[in-house]
Amino acid sequence: MLIQFPIFSSNPLQNGRFPGNFKENTDFQQLRCCQLSRVKKTAPWWNSVPFVRLLIPFAGGILLYRFRLLWPMAAISAVFCLAVLCLRFLPVYRQFRLRFLWGLMLHLLLVTGGLFLMHYGDVKNSRAWFGTRTSESIIVTTLTEAKLNKWGYQTITADVNWIRHGGKWLPASGKVLLSLPAHLPALHPGSMIGFNNKPLDIVNRPESRGFDFAGYMALQQVFHQVRLQDDEIAIIKRTASSESLIVSIRQNILGILDNHFTGEERALAKALLVGYRGELEKDLVTAYTNTGVIHIIAISGMHLGIIYAVLIMILKPLAAGKTPRVLINLLIMTVLWVFSFICGASPSVTRSAVMFSSILVGKSIGAENNTGNAVASSAFLLLCFDPLLLWDLGFQLSYAAVASLLIYNRAIVRIFSPENGILLLSWNSIATSLSAQILTTPLVLVHFHQFPLLFILSNFVAVPLSGIILILLILIIALQSFPLIPSVLATLTSWCIRFMNTQVERIASVRFSVWEEINWNWADLVLAYLAILAFTLFLRMKTASQLILFLLTILTWMISSKYSSL
Repeated sequence: MLIQFPIFSSNPLQNGRFPGNFKENTDFQQLRCCQLSRVKKTAPWWNSVPFVRLLIPFAGGILLYRFRLLWPMAAISAVFCLAVLCLRFLPVYRQFRLRFLWGLMLHLLLVTGGLFLMHYGDVKNSRAWFGTRTSESIIVTTLTEAKLNKWGYQTITADVNWIRHGGKWLPASGKVLLSLPAHLPALHPGSMIGFNNKPLDIVNRPESRGFDFAGYMALQQVFHQVRLQDDEIAIIKRTASSESLIVSIRQNILGILDNHFTGEERALAKALLVGYRGELEKDLVTAYTNTGVIHIIAISGMHLGIIYAVLIMILKPLAAGKTPRVLINLLIMTVLWVFSFICGASPSVTRSAVMFSSILVGKSIGAENNTGNAVASSAFLLLCFDPLLLWDLGFQLSYAAVASLLIYNRAIVRIFSPENGILLLSWNSIATSLSAQILTTPLVLVHFHQFPLLFILSNFVAVPLSGIILILLILIIALQSFPLIPSVLATLTSWCIRFMNTQVERIASVRFSVWEEINWNWADLVLAYLAILAFTLFLRMKTASQLILFLLTILTWMISSKYSSL
């Protein structure tokens, strides 16, 4: 008896089932999954992160502005766009073969767009820039919170609104760095003051230890500074009316902290919760800087990340119920932005708020949860709003740290998998510190010329403690109307702060805790990132070409370092 089999077509898997009376079984499901995974592997990885593909040429255009390539690049882009548009007159099959030119045109337009945004954002291109005129009097609006510098002065960045020139008040633009006496009451962002002193060019001091402060401020469009005394300041308005509610809430929080804490505990509590660093002592700030945990006492993405995680945990029962996901995400986003404004809406916390908002919007619209794409989209939006942020050190470090965590953290965690729960948590903390340092270290070496050698130990101690302290501080503010509970929480918080300060100062007292006098320049930065990229690709693809690229980068780096030292 002959057994007749059905005649299969070239693809026997039609609509997910075998033809005929064949039933779908486990083997077929495995075969189908294997085929789907093979299809996924053929798709380039960058298709899942479209904003990264947009961000790279756009940021490249912003960087190219320093070389004054705006009009040559604009001419090249215009000619190339006309040439690509002429492809419409070619036969269809030729248009299909040359379809890559459309992507190249998009990249050129993004580069040119970054150049134009930088051109119009450069204050020196403005006719109203106060640096081109001699001023008899100046009226400015403060932009940042007061910070206490090494020389005992409050430093504030202010926006120049009006200058008196030739006996007339003229509208002006630009920024100036103000130095005010430390004993003066702090001026909140939005305050308006006037003075008659002439601003001077910002220059580097010998005490800067190689840090190019003038160049750093120039990248933020601040080229002048002025030091004022008590009798040289005319305060026109303490704060903007639109910010009075936020300032009032902030002052109430600071008052609550004043009632529950004293000394170093109060100073650190204010820095952790609302970003007020005016009471921090110089030695303590130096200890946190030398141990690589200065980000703890500056409101940053870590603080918003802790609040984000706590809100997710608190609202988890609502998410499991019938509450719409959009409402839950909107509530989380509102809390994050309110906290950001209470903290003074500094650039670092605003960037983090935009980043988490992008993630929440992606979840609300049902898009694939791709954190890398959400982070890239937040960076792209921020740079569209203010391209000068690319030169901000905080912007560079925050996004370098996030990108480093996304790329390397999972691979480093997999190196060691202990069964003990405490060891697992400890290893995860160490892996997080290691992975975050990979892409941030070149920036630290270029800007500060020093590196904290004991950053793993200091982060292992300070990061978990700072998270606990932040949560306790939020509970103290939230439960202020209840008796005894805030006092008990304040006692526990004070003990945690004292313990964290003590451990950080002990680590900083070690002689080899900091590697100083590292003379890196921008060429070292570029070559370091090329070497990291080549080595990462080699570990991922295991191809000889990537290894050769890595070795050539190292060789070029060695040669350039040799000639630069001559």
